[in-house]
Amino acid sequence: MKYHPVKLFSNKAAVYKKSRPNYPIEAIEYIFSNLNILTPTAVDIGAGPGRFTNLLLKRCDLVYAIEPNEAMREQLIQYIGRNNKLKLLDFSAEKINLPNETADIISVAHAFHWFDKIKCKEEFKRILKKDGKVALLWNIYANTPAMQDYNYLIHEKCATSTTRIYLKEEKIEEDLNDFFISYEKTIYPHSKELDFSNILNLSESAHCTPVKNEQGYDFMKRELEKWFNKYKYNEKIEFSYNCVLFLGNI
Repeated sequence: MKYHPVKLFSNKAAVYKKSRPNYPIEAIEYIFSNLNILTPTAVDIGAGPGRFTNLLLKRCDLVYAIEPNEAMREQLIQYIGRNNKLKLLDFSAEKINLPNETADIISVAHAFHWFDKIKCKEEFKRILKKDGKVALLWNIYANTPAMQDYNYLIHEKCATSTTRIYLKEEKIEEDLNDFFISYEKTIYPHSKELDFSNILNLSESAHCTPVKNEQGYDFMKRELEKWFNKYKYNEKIEFSYNCVLFLGNI
């Protein structure tokens, strides 16, 4: 079954918020060190449950969080709570109902691969101020045996959806060659130790895997147990990522 990207995570929003990794503070610091304004206005597109939005709120005067999925917006509200600097809006990346030259910084954290690149670029250019920047970030599995085996399990062996997105650093950068006029690429390794229950939640949050009580879930759990037993140390596995940031002009 193939899903529309907006609806893809509707039944996964809670586990997505619970399990997905955060973004290194060094990436945020790098973004803001390259802006010409101390307290900018940000537009965070594909905000999901609000992890990156929350980091922006600590440094911005105003943050527009753009999220078309209702379940994700509900999770964002639970995660961030009330904040006078936050405006949560039900728009898509391809049609952002904001005035021209609104944003000093446009950010997209682990969501740009779902967008129509041509259409969203026109909208980004329209709402971005003259000297504004675009920041595109992804948390990509590190190139370790454990993480590469995990990637295969989730996106191949245990996947039940025909919608499958493979996030590889080289392919991402290739796809961005005609998006930016110029950009800087930086990489921030980070990791977190997870027990099996954390890993099972994380696996459920993937776009192509079953959730509990769906067909294929028990098979996924058994395969993950085999993988976990192979790589665990003190009943945990170090989940390693590279946060890849592209910051530039369009």
